[in-house]
Amino acid sequence: EESSVSGMASNDAAACIFLGRTRTVLVRRLTCNGATGERNANGLDSMANVLKPLAIKKNYDVRLEDSSFADIHATGARGNEALGVELNGEKFVFDRVTVSDVVNDSTTADGNRAVGIQIVSNADSKELSRVTGCTVRNVRHHGAGRDSRAGGVSIEAAPPIAVSGCTVSGVANLSAGAASIKA
Repeated sequence: EESSVSGMASNDAAACIFLGRTRTVLVRRLTCNGATGERNANGLDSMANVLKPLAIKKNYDVRLEDSSFADIHATGARGNEALGVELNGEKFVFDRVTVSDVVNDSTTADGNRAVGIQIVSNADSKELSRVTGCTVRNVRHHGAGRDSRAGGVSIEAAPPIAVSGCTVSGVANLSAGAASIKA
C-alpha cells in the first residue's frame, strides 16, 4: 500500500511489480511511472507461462485498487510487448485502475502488442473476477509481428470476468504488417 516505483529500465524486461504463482495479494494505491524495457515493459507483470517446460503460472485472489501505471515503453528491435497491467490468474479484482501512455516502439516482426489491461491463459477457472472503474488511454503499437495488436482491455482465454464502468481512449495500432490486428 501507498507505494511508488519510477524509472525502471532494462536491456531485457522491466516491470514495476511482478507476480508469479501468488496467493492472496493486495496492491493498493501503487503509482508506477516509467518502466522501459528493450524487449518487454509492464506496469504489473504476471508472466503467463514458461516454455521449457510449459507451465502456467497462475495467480489466485489478486486485488489491485486505486493504482496508476504510466509511461510504459518497449523499445528496440526486440520490443515484444508493452502492457500496463497483465494478469494470468483467477478470483481477481481490479478497481479504479488507471493505465496511460503505453507504447511499443518496435517496428520489427518481433513487435507483438501494446495493451492497457490484458487478462490471459486461464480458461478453466470458474471464479468470477471483476474489472471496474478502469481508465485506459494513449496506447500505441508500431510492430509488425504475427497477430500484432493494440488494445484497451484485452481478455483472451480468461476466467469469467465482469468489466464495468471503464473508459478507453486513444488506442492505435500503427503497424502496416499484413498479419497485424486492428486496435
